[in-house]
Amino acid sequence: MVPKDKKDLLKIAFISDLHMDWDYTEGMNSDCEMPVCCRSTSGLPSTSDKAAGKWGDIQCDIPPRTLQNLLDHLSNDVKPYAVLWGGDSISHNLESVSEESNIEVMKNTTQMVAEGLKGYNIFPTIGNHDTYPQDQITVGGHGFEPAIKEWSPSWTQFIDNEEDKNTWLLYGYFSK
Repeated sequence: MVPKDKKDLLKIAFISDLHMDWDYTEGMNSDCEMPVCCRSTSGLPSTSDKAAGKWGDIQCDIPPRTLQNLLDHLSNDVKPYAVLWGGDSISHNLESVSEESNIEVMKNTTQMVAEGLKGYNIFPTIGNHDTYPQDQITVGGHGFEPAIKEWSPSWTQFIDNEEDKNTWLLYGYFSK
């Protein structure tokens, strides 16, 4: 049933599949025959239409400035009651991703989301790309696989009480 008064509506934002590329380099080749292009190692484009743009490229993962722009828009214009963060923050550069780079991307992306949406209810979940190796996750009483174990404590800032924080750290879920 639709509320009679618009003030009774809740705005919920859903962000997912950010696939952050912290090595995105404007002007680099967007057609490089690698899983992910537009990176410092992609080489120069053969023509100007194959140059990585300021805000991103359809062939590439997104640069931090694009996420920052989204967060600014959500915070300043949309002003949602809650933000559902559907995971998959790691870039598609499978040829060069490592446990250390996975941890770094997740920590940096978490920091950007937390700062950009400070004061909003944020409900994150792990995506299949957020694990290392990708698509492999271990939870359930024994804690997470090593990469998630390193970055998952940064998500406890989105959880209100200690019991739920502990549940998150052991099993990968929480309630709020």
